[in-house]
Amino acid sequence: MKRLVLLAVGASVSGFALVERTIDEKNPFEVTLSTTSHNRIVVEDGAVEKIFADNGLFTVVMDAATGNAFVNVEQEIEEPKTVTVVASSGAVQDLFVRAEPGPSEQVRLHLPEDGQEWVYRADPSMAASIQVLNKIVEGIVPAGFGQRDWDEEGLKLPSPLIAVPLKSLEGPFEILDVYEVRNPGKKAASLSLEEVKGDKAWVFLGAKTLEAGEKTICILGRGKDG
Repeated sequence: MKRLVLLAVGASVSGFALVERTIDEKNPFEVTLSTTSHNRIVVEDGAVEKIFADNGLFTVVMDAATGNAFVNVEQEIEEPKTVTVVASSGAVQDLFVRAEPGPSEQVRLHLPEDGQEWVYRADPSMAASIQVLNKIVEGIVPAGFGQRDWDEEGLKLPSPLIAVPLKSLEGPFEILDVYEVRNPGKKAASLSLEEVKGDKAWVFLGAKTLEAGEKTICILGRGKDG
């Protein structure tokens, strides 16, 4: 069951407002941040790995010790701007952000309670770091990796899903095969991490359900010995 808690605490009591939501990648939610005080984003039982936001409007400071992110807003925002929060688990939450003078806002995100995993690891010691995955999702070849010739037969998925090979990357200890998964069908289609993984060491899947016409990134990791 997904949890939804909205709690506003007046500035006269504690000096901040609190919004709690369970992470849901397909459903952004709106939040109003303060322009006169710093705002904090927290992932319960996890950490904030990265935040994507307009650098002209937001200043983000990541606190490695606590895993929290502190966000300062440079000006009032009437039309919502998108801020994307990436948790250390790989889960992603989009926020529609407005901003105005007022008490500090705390956004507390909870990981899904349905056991959803974003990176399936058979051998955690071989799995690429979240930083490496972020670079690949952004279309960047991570430091320490080089592009190599494709030597896999391809990823077979249940109809109507198809997997288009994008690139194969070789690092010091593993090979990462990057696919774009597409749903050319007329209805939503779902995948499980286990059926995508096959005999590979681990898999990263950007989304487990694709609506008609949607696409996402899939990365398969394997040892250099096969």
